[in-house]
Parts: sequence; C-alpha cells; structure tokens
Amino acid sequence: MKTIIFKSSILFFIVALSMISYNGYSQKSRLTRQEQKEKMNADLITNFKVLDTLLEMKRFVFEANYTYGSYGERNVKSWTNFIKVDSCKVVIQPTSVPFSLNYIGIKDISNAEGSIQDWKLIKDEKALRYKLSFSTSSIIENFDITMRITAENLVTATITGSLTGTRTYLGNIQTIYNSAIYQYPARY
Repeated sequence: MKTIIFKSSILFFIVALSMISYNGYSQKSRLTRQEQKEKMNADLITNFKVLDTLLEMKRFVFEANYTYGSYGERNVKSWTNFIKVDSCKVVIQPTSVPFSLNYIGIKDISNAEGSIQDWKLIKDEKALRYKLSFSTSSIIENFDITMRITAENLVTATITGSLTGTRTYLGNIQTIYNSAIYQYPARY
C-alpha cells in the first residue's frame, strides 16, 4: 500500500512540475519580426567582429565538415581535416594530402607544415564577409589556399596543391584552443 501511495505521489509531483514549466514558457513575450531582424543583425555584427580578431591575429583553425570534388559531396571528419593557422605557421591536413600505408597496413594521413606566404585578407563590411588567400610551401608540396568566410561562420575553403590538384571544403573557423583537431605527427 505504501508503494502505491509513494508511486502516485511521485507521478503527481512530476505532472505538477511539468505544468509549472509549461506555464512558465507560455507567458514569455515573443519578439516582433522587426525585433527578431534587429537581434539577428546585431548577432551577425558581433560574429563578424570576433572573426575579424581571429583573422587579424592569424590564430585560428578551419575545421572541414564537407568536401566537394570530382566524386561529389561527402562528409569528412573535422578533427582530422583542417587548416591550422598559428601566427606565421600553417598546418594543412586535408584528405587530399598524399597518404601511404604504415607498418601495420593502415592508411596514414600526412600533414603539410609550412610558413605562411602572400597573406591577403579582404574585408567586406557591408556584406559582412571576408576573403582570405595565402600560400605555403611544405616538404610534401606547395599549396594555395582561398577562404570565403561569412559572419555566420560558414567557410568555403579551396586548397590547390601542386601535386594533388584542387579540393573544396565547407566548414567553420574555431579558435585554436576550442578546436577538437587531431594533428598527425609529421613524418618528414
């Protein structure tokens, strides 16, 4: 008998809590369409300024989520497909970098490390977007990188390698410390 009363009181308590939260949400005032638009524009301007700081300091990581190539679009792992820019150094680890089989027969992705050359950052404050282009030389090959960055943090990066050709990635920019990348050790 005590368990029935106990279970009934728990059920009543759960229903009462759910009704309180339901009533609490229903009394929240809604923003008008104009207020929503103003809030969205303010958020975009804030994001634009944050991205401006990251790009001017040259300390960020581009994490790729999709790649577009001759075989169409496909998902990629952002923690292993990235471009890390740290001051004057760059580490490129895309799926298009040549790979080989390691001593146990598993594909081993190489990363390309080099220094940044020909850094060009074009800011379009009216459209809230950036165009970034730079090149780098590594032991593996030479790369030209072009990124189109919007205030929503949507980035289209085109990597053109002297050996591997052109590959286009879609992803976003993170700070170096908030990024979840895994950098393979350099073999060269």
